[in-house]
Amino acid sequence: MFTDSDLTDKEFNQRFIANLNDNKDFKLAYFFAACIVCLIVRIATILQFNEAIGPLIKILGKMSTDFLNYMILSIMIIVMFALVGNINFIHDVESFKDFFTSVLTVIDFSTGNFDFGIFDTSQTEGLKLLG
Repeated sequence: MFTDSDLTDKEFNQRFIANLNDNKDFKLAYFFAACIVCLIVRIATILQFNEAIGPLIKILGKMSTDFLNYMILSIMIIVMFALVGNINFIHDVESFKDFFTSVLTVIDFSTGNFDFGIFDTSQTEGLKLLG
């Protein structure tokens, strides 16, 4: 069995750097994304004092709380409809076989891409009308 203690310090460092180099895209992608978010926040803070762009930045800051409230309400509604669809159609409709696909189906329906034909496989007439 080959262990790390059999390696010299130079070999260990080279293997460590090679391993880090092979996997750097996955590990550093989140770090770079966080750096970009921090850069955008910093630029927005600096631009608040510009007379042309400053009011726009302040309006966007006030609007972000309204957008957050909207997103919370829409997530609650999507989860509610996904749960109801999953409970009612779990055995009859393939699009509601588990909770994640139910959420994706409800999001797809809410964007206007809906097809009522998927509910035709249900055996109960009441569930066909509910769908």
